Amino acid sequence: MAQRYSIKNGPGKFDLMLALFEGRQIEFSYDEGDGITYSRFRRVIVTISGLALEEGSRNGWCLEGYVESSRVRFSGYYDLRTRTGWIALD
Repeated sequence: MAQRYSIKNGPGKFDLMLALFEGRQIEFSYDEGDGITYSRFRRVIVTISGLALEEGSRNGWCLEGYVESSRVRFSGYYDLRTRTGWIALD
């Protein structure tokens, strides 16, 4: 079962574009806590292997790729306007 975490801060549009088209790594900050009783923020560096438009505003994107440190695959959703979303580690 995949572990799902809330993204609290991530890259802007230009950095996301470079990650996809030039293979650059990007960083997300996510919350390992339960979101109710406590928060535990972590940073993760990822490589994006796929990106799909999720909605018509061009702000919401479905992501997939892998975590650099462990090569664990992930999928997720990211909103460029708010720089929030979620990632699920496989």
